[in-house]
Amino acid sequence: MSTFTERTYRPKTHREAMAELCLTLPRTPGCHPWCTLHCQIDETTTFCMGPDVLTPVTPNGYVGLSSCAQERGGQPMIDLGDGLDHVTVEQAEEYARAILRQVARARGQEVSA
Repeated sequence: MSTFTERTYRPKTHREAMAELCLTLPRTPGCHPWCTLHCQIDETTTFCMGPDVLTPVTPNGYVGLSSCAQERGGQPMIDLGDGLDHVTVEQAEEYARAILRQVARARGQEVSA
């Protein structure tokens, strides 16, 4: 009796998914300095993608950095790990500060302002 095991590769990060779909392009002169993978969504839309930070606490296990010239004025956005929830760098910074304040409070290390 023979058994058959089917294995399906699932990209770990958005970067891996884009590379697997062959949607990557060479860097352009207008890329951000942090761009490590330039991607194409359609004939007219491309975006810079920076390194992913792996984390076990986001839906897809990473936090990403990207910037689409055609959307949001080309400003960098932080991907919160599911490819759908993006926040501005400023919003991400404020979230990070708030989270660190709550961590300090939970540990009894809160500093009075």
